[in-house]
Amino acid sequence: MGTTQHFNFVFPLALSNLKRLFRDSYVPVPLRNRNLDSLWGQIPGLSSAVAYLHNSAHMAHRDIKPSNILIYEEPSGTGLSLKLTDFGLSVDLSRARTWEQGSRARQSAWLYDSPEVRNASPITGVAEPSAKIKIPSSSDLMANDIWKLGCVFTEMLAFLVGGGSAGVAEFRDHITTTEGNVSSDVFNDTRFDDGEQVKPQVLEFIDRMAYRDYRAGMLQAMISGMLAKSALRPTIAHVCEKLAENNFPNIRYNDGVRVIRFIPEDRLACSRFDTFRLKIEEWTGRPIDWAPLNQPLPKLDAGDYMAIWKWHGIDLFLALSQDEFDRYKVIPLLPLTQQDLKAQQAARPNFPMQSGNLSQPSQSSLGTSVFAANVPPAVQTSIDTKDIYWCIERNFTEPTEIYLSPIQNAETLDDEQLFHQVNTAIGSTEGWIRRLFSWKRCTAIDFVQFLVIWENKDQVNPIQKELPPPATPFYNHSVPLPHDFHMRAAGLQMVFGLRDPKKGSGETTIIDMLPKKTNPPPFPRRISEPGWGLHAKMGFSQRKFLAWLFFCIILGGIFVVVWLVFINPTDLQNAFIPSFLFATLLTIAMGLLQVA
Repeated sequence: MGTTQHFNFVFPLALSNLKRLFRDSYVPVPLRNRNLDSLWGQIPGLSSAVAYLHNSAHMAHRDIKPSNILIYEEPSGTGLSLKLTDFGLSVDLSRARTWEQGSRARQSAWLYDSPEVRNASPITGVAEPSAKIKIPSSSDLMANDIWKLGCVFTEMLAFLVGGGSAGVAEFRDHITTTEGNVSSDVFNDTRFDDGEQVKPQVLEFIDRMAYRDYRAGMLQAMISGMLAKSALRPTIAHVCEKLAENNFPNIRYNDGVRVIRFIPEDRLACSRFDTFRLKIEEWTGRPIDWAPLNQPLPKLDAGDYMAIWKWHGIDLFLALSQDEFDRYKVIPLLPLTQQDLKAQQAARPNFPMQSGNLSQPSQSSLGTSVFAANVPPAVQTSIDTKDIYWCIERNFTEPTEIYLSPIQNAETLDDEQLFHQVNTAIGSTEGWIRRLFSWKRCTAIDFVQFLVIWENKDQVNPIQKELPPPATPFYNHSVPLPHDFHMRAAGLQMVFGLRDPKKGSGETTIIDMLPKKTNPPPFPRRISEPGWGLHAKMGFSQRKFLAWLFFCIILGGIFVVVWLVFINPTDLQNAFIPSFLFATLLTIAMGLLQVA
């Protein structure tokens, strides 16, 4: 017996769509208790989706409207995501086009059509019998999509700024025009004007929204342009370019290593708790590992930016000054015009690889000539290996002693293996007794030049933050430009990688860019011998401190039990006071040693 095979398409279930959200008196049940304010960040995403259709797929959607934009929950669960759907009317711009006048789908799209398309293809029964139908060109179809997207953005402004669906209803009332007995709440009514103008009431409402919210102000000129006459309407690439220029929320940038978004200082609110924790870090002089709590946001000065990116599900952030932000030229993930892409690529700084001290312009590095002069003749072998030198601080030393620990054969490792070996090196440098009583762990990593301070010893002294200059023999690295930002970003990722080495499994992104020394010859441990590597800085760990307090509580509880059992079963006061005083004094003494 023959069997019939059935193939099915399976799509993720949407929470709702924008039409229901805009028109229903109450927020749809699946969207209640959701962060509706996150829809602001979906405006660049919708623009990018249309840009992909126009520029990559060479398609026109032709039916962009709120009912065809579905609402999903973001994978992180923190916000909402919008997806453009329903390609039943879409056409391939590279082939002959068809026009389905009078179809039900076509008539539903007509309400959001641009005025020139409405004129060219009137609805059956409304148009004059002698009206001619114009087959639109590719540019007409793309301009029509721009108009439709501008209409959707305007209704999103009404919803987000105007107070939900009531704001959308207010917008529709505001733009309703009446001629005789006929009323119309569409953006343009070709029956009452020349067919090429948006209603002035629409622009008035956009201006009103721009006055009430800064994000609407960022979109005001762009949306007005999208609703202009077809000849003046921007392409979708220019819409994306405008969003990127304004640094609109949720735009992400690709620096070749990570995907980053920027938040200006004036849009970032620092909580009092974060401010308090930053003061503690300032007092200790080092970043603190606040796990299991999130790290506090860095303090920003006026004009600064916060760079934020995700690394294996962890939100990482760095503060950038205005100068650092200007030098850190990255390309948005939003599609831009080719002219703008070339301008951004031309603006990327071509600094020489020689980094020098990061606080000064590029200059010759201390000790480079000394190192080159003291290199013994190399013995050529068939196998070269590469080592990464780590400068690791030893706790409970005053002044802090720093020891050199090479990670050998680095070219054979992935990031996970690197993190495991560095954790092992930190443990062996501290010793088990120091590690047992220490409240510290690695909380910062710098790219440094170091000097050996004792003959044939591993003790070193990091002298400045820098990468090995290109003229330095036997050293190489692949840190992208600008070096200062990528060094800080890589250092931050390594700190979190040391906490959970599995995050680097199968990856070599970090280890590939680190400075490595090629062997032979081996690194000579002579006084003042320069080298380049990484400095693992130790800072306080909240988790280790809490573990110490828990240990003191357990120890005090044991003392109380012993007192009550063997000395006096009713003397609770004298049982608790000695244990409390002992734990307090021991904690203070340990704390002083940790600070030292």
